[in-house]
Amino acid sequence: MTKSDNIQIEDILNNIYNLILNPETTEEERNLLVTFKTK
Repeated sequence: MTKSDNIQIEDILNNIYNLILNPETTEEERNLLVTFKTK
């Protein structure tokens, strides 16, 4: 993997974490995000 790939993956994971922590995210959405993150 190139450094660029790693940065893109990091950005995606950060976006997922931000969505999980976002108070406007519903419990159902949060469960989907957590499931996605752990795959």
